[in-house]
Amino acid sequence: MKTIQKSVTEVAVSEDRNIADDRRLIVVESEHMTGSGGWMDLLVLGCRAGKVMALFHEIFADGVDVEEASADKLVVRFGSWVGSDADCCPSMEEHQVYVWSKQAQKYVLDRDYSTPIAKHSLRSQESQ
Repeated sequence: MKTIQKSVTEVAVSEDRNIADDRRLIVVESEHMTGSGGWMDLLVLGCRAGKVMALFHEIFADGVDVEEASADKLVVRFGSWVGSDADCCPSMEEHQVYVWSKQAQKYVLDRDYSTPIAKHSLRSQESQ
């Protein structure tokens, strides 16, 4: 007899809000309960040709913060590991700025940049 093991994933909506009259931002956190990690789906839903569609959908392996969200612009921030960074502690923050493209009818990447994470800011975040 062949045994099939189903993966067990816990899923929760951590953010759900309107960002314009016709756009909704949704952040979904998923955690694989057998210890293989988690991820976050970031979606902007909207109406295109009379149907609700994903105007933006990205998956982030270790979390994401939405710094700004509007009909015209979406700015996200997430940890970035370089060199010998430990799994717990990324040394850089990646920032991605997306802008609305009328022509493509979706958010497109406008710029991407990294900044170092100050050690003292990590300690202050952990104590909160």
